[in-house]
Amino acid sequence: MAYSKYDWAHIGKHVIKDYVAARLSNIALLEKYDLKPGALWSYLKKNNVARTHTEARAASKKHGRLKQPKQRPRACGACRKTFEPVNPRHRICMTCAPTSTWRKRFDKYGVSKVLWDRLLKKQRGHCALCPYPPTHVDHNHKTMAVRGLLCATCNQAMRVIDDNPRWGSQARRYVRRDTGIRANPKRHAMWERNRGRAYN
Repeated sequence: MAYSKYDWAHIGKHVIKDYVAARLSNIALLEKYDLKPGALWSYLKKNNVARTHTEARAASKKHGRLKQPKQRPRACGACRKTFEPVNPRHRICMTCAPTSTWRKRFDKYGVSKVLWDRLLKKQRGHCALCPYPPTHVDHNHKTMAVRGLLCATCNQAMRVIDDNPRWGSQARRYVRRDTGIRANPKRHAMWERNRGRAYN
């Protein structure tokens, strides 16, 4: 088991006492006895020891959480400006990547929020191929060159074209096809209005 390598015969009763009495927060408890989270929770579960949510919050509020050591200023990986990171893995400043979504986007495509805004302004605030707002970074899957910003529909279409270059010419012939069947114009107009409202 996860807790078997620890000397629970000597520290077990002290761990349970500190845990039940809410003398330490969960993180401080792990640090004091040099335990892994899985080992602690397994031992407590084995001994049917539990702490209510209110008690856990009170302990955390009283004793606090472990603080990250202050990081030395470093250059942002996107704009190269100096900033103060909040943890060792913080490589991009908050201006270039204010959320985890922007950090993932920068790691994958090299596009920060500042660069996204610049591309969006160049595309006049909409998808590079249609009037809807962009949601994806489009890139060449072979050269990895970023081409622009696209909405989900256009990005999916470009993925098909990249995989099958002849698809574009086939699609141009297809759009001129007429089977003689007619769609309901009122229903179609209602769908278009709802689709536009979803993007506004």
